[in-house]
Amino acid sequence: MPTELIRKGRMGEIFLFDLPDRQVRADIFAIYLNKRGIDDDNLEFTLLAEKTRVFSGAEI
Repeated sequence: MPTELIRKGRMGEIFLFDLPDRQVRADIFAIYLNKRGIDDDNLEFTLLAEKTRVFSGAEI
């Protein structure tokens, strides 16, 4: 994030978030694919989660 956006007075606090773990990534995939009506019977959420280990929740 550009330092101009986080200089004193712009934001009171800075929050750091870890990347989601494998189970959380699998859950995110399941939630969003199910919301879109995609049949998850043939999907392996654990494989998707393993392939996206450096993705944030927003990127998934």
